[in-house]
Amino acid sequence: MADSPNALSGWLPNLIGPLDLEGDGSPFVQRRQTLNFVGATVVDNPAQDRTDITLSGGGGSGGGGAAVTVVEAVTATPGWYVVGSFYAESGSTVTIETIGCVSDSGLALNMRLFDVTDRLPVSGSTSQITATTDARVESAPVALQVGHQYQMQAECIGLSGFGVVTAMGPK
Repeated sequence: MADSPNALSGWLPNLIGPLDLEGDGSPFVQRRQTLNFVGATVVDNPAQDRTDITLSGGGGSGGGGAAVTVVEAVTATPGWYVVGSFYAESGSTVTIETIGCVSDSGLALNMRLFDVTDRLPVSGSTSQITATTDARVESAPVALQVGHQYQMQAECIGLSGFGVVTAMGPK
């Protein structure tokens, strides 16, 4: 009886956990007491009674990608948000592809690649979106350095509103 899900000694753990983890409505991992999100940003959101988890891209050259990110407008640069990162396992030339939009036609959503290892923006990687519906842009080709970590960053410039980065990553 002690192993029963209804046993008194197990009523609290049975009430709050463990949880089933699902993908598209189907369980896909073994049931566990704890989830460990490696490389993710986890933020308590009491206003909406939820926990917000942002998964950033990972992988090597050409493999990183960004989760959907809302970027609040600032009146002047800098206002950079990190929307994803990746590690360059090999040297290559890539473009940074972004899909996004702004909430108002008076805003500009700027994107760039930032070399964390050298602590500098990558020259030629900047692109901009001013469309109020999803638009796709690509940066100029940029050379990645072997062994460097890169961040994909975005900022929204304007009086008020926001930009949305739907997707961003090396191509």
